[in-house]
Amino acid sequence: MRELIAGMAGGAGASYVRVNTTTGFTPQWLELRANQGVFDLTSIKVGSADNATALTYDFTLQALDSTFNPTGAAVNLSGVSKLTYGNFSVVSNTDFDGIYGVRISVNTGTQIAVDDIEIINPRISNNAPIDISLSNNFVGQSDGVNTIVGNLNSTDPDVGNTHTYSLVAGAGDTNNASFNIIGASLRANNASILAAGIYSVRIRTTDNSGAFYEEAFTITVIDDLPPAVASITLSGSPDSAATSIDFVVTFDASVNNISTDDFGLYLTGTAAGTISAVSASSGTSVNVTVSGITGNGTLRLDLNSSTNISDGAGNAGPAAYTSGTAHTVAMPTAPSAPTIGTATAGDGQVSVTFTAPGSNGGSAISAYTATANPGGAFGSCAGPAACTATVTGLTNGTSYTFTVTASNAVGTSGASGASNAATPKGAQSINFVNPGSQNFGTTPTLTAHATSATGTNGLPVVFSSSTTGVCTITGGVLAFVTAGSCTINADQAGNSATNPAPTVSQTFTVSPVVPGAPTIGTATAGDTQATVTFTAPTSTGGAPILASGYTVTSNPLGATGTGSGSPITVTGLSNGTSYTFTVTATNSAGAGAASAASNSVIPAAPQTITFANPGTQNFGTSPTLAASSSAGAGYVVTFTSSTTGVCTVSGIALTFVAAGNCTINADQAGDTSFLPAPQVSHTFTVNPVAPGAPTIGTAIAGDTQASIAFVAPSNNGGSAITSYTVTANPADVAPVQGASSPIVVTGLTNGVAYTFTVTATNAVPLTGGASAASNSITPAATQTITFANPSAQNFGTTPTLTATSDSGLTPTFTSSTTSVCTITSGGLLSFVTAGSCTINADQAGNGSYLPATQVTRTFTVNAVAPGAPTIGTASAANAQATVAFTPPAFTGGSAITGYTVTASPGGATATGTASPVTFTGLTNGTTYTFTVRANNAVGMGAPSAASNAVTPRLLTVTGTPPGMAGAATANLSGVGPACTLAATSGFSGLSNPAPAGVTMPYGEYAFQSTGCTGSVTMTITYSQPLPAGIQFWKYGPATPAVGGVVAASTWFQLGSATLSADRLTVTYTITDNGAGDSDATPGRISDPFALAAGPVGGGAVAIPVDAPWALGLLSAMLGFLGWRRQRGLMKG
Repeated sequence: MRELIAGMAGGAGASYVRVNTTTGFTPQWLELRANQGVFDLTSIKVGSADNATALTYDFTLQALDSTFNPTGAAVNLSGVSKLTYGNFSVVSNTDFDGIYGVRISVNTGTQIAVDDIEIINPRISNNAPIDISLSNNFVGQSDGVNTIVGNLNSTDPDVGNTHTYSLVAGAGDTNNASFNIIGASLRANNASILAAGIYSVRIRTTDNSGAFYEEAFTITVIDDLPPAVASITLSGSPDSAATSIDFVVTFDASVNNISTDDFGLYLTGTAAGTISAVSASSGTSVNVTVSGITGNGTLRLDLNSSTNISDGAGNAGPAAYTSGTAHTVAMPTAPSAPTIGTATAGDGQVSVTFTAPGSNGGSAISAYTATANPGGAFGSCAGPAACTATVTGLTNGTSYTFTVTASNAVGTSGASGASNAATPKGAQSINFVNPGSQNFGTTPTLTAHATSATGTNGLPVVFSSSTTGVCTITGGVLAFVTAGSCTINADQAGNSATNPAPTVSQTFTVSPVVPGAPTIGTATAGDTQATVTFTAPTSTGGAPILASGYTVTSNPLGATGTGSGSPITVTGLSNGTSYTFTVTATNSAGAGAASAASNSVIPAAPQTITFANPGTQNFGTSPTLAASSSAGAGYVVTFTSSTTGVCTVSGIALTFVAAGNCTINADQAGDTSFLPAPQVSHTFTVNPVAPGAPTIGTAIAGDTQASIAFVAPSNNGGSAITSYTVTANPADVAPVQGASSPIVVTGLTNGVAYTFTVTATNAVPLTGGASAASNSITPAATQTITFANPSAQNFGTTPTLTATSDSGLTPTFTSSTTSVCTITSGGLLSFVTAGSCTINADQAGNGSYLPATQVTRTFTVNAVAPGAPTIGTASAANAQATVAFTPPAFTGGSAITGYTVTASPGGATATGTASPVTFTGLTNGTTYTFTVRANNAVGMGAPSAASNAVTPRLLTVTGTPPGMAGAATANLSGVGPACTLAATSGFSGLSNPAPAGVTMPYGEYAFQSTGCTGSVTMTITYSQPLPAGIQFWKYGPATPAVGGVVAASTWFQLGSATLSADRLTVTYTITDNGAGDSDATPGRISDPFALAAGPVGGGAVAIPVDAPWALGLLSAMLGFLGWRRQRGLMKG
C-alpha cells in the first residue's frame, strides 16, 4: 500500500495527489489522512491528464477510523472519459461522516492512464477544549524574574488538536499583570517583588480551530527570603576619644533572636573594643553597644555571616553585612618612632637628622632625643617639628650609630632605626712653603708637614699638580713638562681620629733653558749641496723651538742652512769634496748643543737615463731591454719590475707571468762623480696567446659514458683557462666541454673501445693544441649489489653472509675491520673480538658489466660470557689456599676482566685478575675444593672443573718469647691431614702462675690444636741457645684422661722433652687426652709449655732433663705415678 498524508483543510482544490497506473497493474490503495480532527466527506473529484481518447475509470472508496484503519462499506464509483473531470457525490452515505481519512483504489481499463484525485468540500467538525490543568501553583520570593510557576495542559475531545494559552480578563483575573505565559508555561514576572500571599489569574486555551476554554487559577507566593540588614549607623556623633558608643542596626523585616554574638568588629590601626550589649532581642531596629574602646584607627560594627537571627516566617540566616558606618578612634598615646636620617660627624660630636613620626599619638611632640651607641651619650632638640640633635662629648676616632625617640605629654616613642655610622674626628692643617722659581729640566723635591690639635702630628702629606701641562709630581719629586706657571697641591686625608686637612696650594714659575741636541739623521748629496735629516731634541728646554730655529753646519767649510724642521739643505758645497754635518736647535733661552756628526757625503754632478718603451709584447716570448746613462758607457743601467704579477726581469731579460700591463723601471746608482739618476719607468702591453696542451690523465669507463681526467697545461697563454674540451675517438659523440678535470663524456656505445684527447681554451678566447690520447676504455652496463645488513651477531658464531648483483655476477666480500672480524670472499664470517664489524661487498664486473659500487654494512658483534678456565692445582696454607688455573681459550669476544674462585663447601668466593688466586678466610682443618669462572664485560662464564681437595692448616707459629731477643718458631708435626693449630697458639707471658720456687723467665708457648688424633710432636726452635740446667714444664693434667674425665691442671715437669745439641731446639710429644692435654674433646689438644730455670722448690731435687739418663728416669717415674693414680681411681 502506498501512503501519503494529505491536507484536508476544505475547499475546492484543497489538496490532490497524482497516481500513475499502467496496463495490467494490480490495483493499489491510496490513503488520504486528515491532519486535524475529523471531517465529513461530501464528494471527491477525479480526472485524467492522459491524452487517450476513450478511458473508463472505476474507483473504490472507503472511510478510515481514528487509527487510520478501514471502516464501513466500500463504495464503487464510475469514471469519466478523456480529459474531463467528474465529481462524485457521497453525501448521502453516512459511512463518510466523522471520519479521519479515506482510501481510494484506482481500477483502470486496458490503457495507460494518469489520474488526479481531489477531495472537495469536506465538512470539518471541531469540539472546543473542555479543561485546563496547571502542573504547579506556588512560587517562592527567592525565585526571581520570569520564574516558571507551572506548565499548562488542555483536555480536548478532538484528538491531535494543538492549543495556545493566554491571560484574559474575566472572573479571577485580579493579578494577571504580575504573571505572563510563554508557550505552555505560566511565569511570574518577578517573584522577588511579590508579597507573600494568594494571587489569582484567568487563563484561556484555544485550539487550532479557534475553539477555547477559560479557567481561573490561584497562585501562592511563598515568603522564602531570609531577613537582611538594611543599615548599621552610629548613634549620634560620638567623640573619637569616647570609650563607649552605640550602633543602630536596622533590618528589612522584624526579626528575632538578636544577641551580641551575632555581631563582630572590623578594626584598623590599633583600635580595639568589645561588643557589650544589645538593646532588644527582636524588632526591626536595635542598638548595639561597643565599650572598652582603646587605641587609634577605625571601628565598624558588622553582622556576622552565621547567626541564629530569623524572621516571622522562620527564614533564618541573614547575610553578613559589612557596609556600616565606621567610627574613628583616636586615643592619645606616645608618638610613633621617628624615621632616622643622617648622622654627620664633627670634632668630638655628631649632628643627627631625622623625620618626624607619622603619628604624634594625638598629643604634640615636645622634644626629640638622639642617643649614641656605644656609650649612650645623647643630645636633644625641641619639637614638635623635626630638628637636628647634636650629641657632644664623643671620642674622636670611635665609630657611632644613633637612634632617635620622640616625646609628648603621654610618653616617649620607641627608638628609630639605627643611623649610618659616623666617626668624630679632629682637625689638622698643612705647612707647605712655596718652593720659588725653578728651572726646566731640574727635579726638585718638595716637603710639607701636617699638624693636628688632637696630637696626631706627622701624618704623611700627599702632593698633586693642578697644572699637569707644565709640571707633574710623584711623591715629592717634581718633573717639568714645559716652562710656565706650576701649581702644586698638598693634601692630608686624615685617619680614624683626624679629618682631612684643607688643601694648601703653591704656585711658582718654571723658567725655560736652552734645548737639547737634535738627533742626527741622514745626509744626502746633491749637485754642490747636501740635504740633512734629523729628529727634534727630546728636551725643548721648556720653550718651543723658534721658527727657523734649526741650523745645519757643514764640516769642512762651515757652510750652514736653517729651517723650522727636518730636512734642511746646505748649498754652496764643492762637488767631489767629502762633508759631514751637525744640527743645533734654538729656543727663547738660546742655542743648544750640536748633534752628533752625520754620515759623510760627497756632492756630485747629475746624470739622466735614456730608456725607450719596448712596445707591445706577446706572452711566452723573452725579449731583452736596453738603456743608457748620460754619465757615459761605464755607468750601467739596471732594471726592475713594478708588476711582478705580469712580468719579471733578470738583468736585461724579460719573463712574462701573465697577459696584462707590464711596468719596467730603469735606475743608475751613480758614484763620487755622478749622483744617482732619476728613475725612468715604461709600461707596455703583454698580449695573451693560445694555451698549451693539457696533460692527459686516466679515462674511466661507465655505462655509455666515460670520465676523463687531465692536468691543466703549464702555459695558459697569459690568460686564465676558462674551459676544456674532450674529444672521443671514434667520434660518435660530439666533443664535451667542462671547467675542470675530470670531464664526463656521455652517449658512448657500450662494448666499443674509445680513446680521448683534451684541449684548453683561455679567456681571450684562444684554444691550444690537443693532449696525447688517453688510455683505451670500453663502456659497459652498470650493476647494483643488494647486500642486507646482517644485524647484530654474537661472538663465537660463524654466520655466512650473502649478497647478489642485478647483473647475475657473484659479489665477493672483504672486511674493513679485521681486528674485529674477518670474512672469506664467499661470505664466511669469523669474529676476532667484540666490537663494530664492517663488511664490504664488491663485484669486479666483466666484459659486459662495469665494477659495481661497493656496498658496506656495519653491524655490532656482541660479546658473550667467556668459556670455563682449565683448573690447575690448589695448595693450602694457614686459613687460605692458592688456586692455579689456565685462562679459557674462549674470551667471549671481550677481554677477561677477572676471575671468581668459589670454595666448596660454603660457597664463599675470592677474585683475582690472573692465576693464581689466593683464597683467604678459610677454616683451618676443613677440606675444600675450588672452581674458577672467568668474567668479562658481559658477565661471568661457566665454572671450571673442581680442583684437588686441600685442607688449610696452621702448623707453624712464630713469635718472640718474653725475656728473649729474637723470634722463636714452633712447628706441629706427626699429625693427620686435618690437624691444625688454633690461631690463638703462640708465645706469651704465663697464663698461670709458676710453681713456688720455679722461675719461668721466657713465659710460655701455648698451643691448641684440632683434628689431631693420637699423638702430636711439637718442635720449638729458639733464637739463642738455652742455658745449662734449663727445665721443661707443662701446664695441664699430669696424668692421662680416664673415661673422658681430665684431671685438674697443674704445672709439672715434662720429662719426655729433648734438647738439640746446639741447645736451640726443644722437641716434645703430646697424646690426645694424655698427660698435659687439658681438653677432654677427642681430637683437640690444649698444651701450655714453659722453660724453667733455677732449683725446684719445696725440697724437691731438680732432674737435669737435658741429660739422657735423667730423661729416661723421669719418664719411668711419671709412668709409675700415672699407673698408681689410675689404679686408685679404679678402686674408688
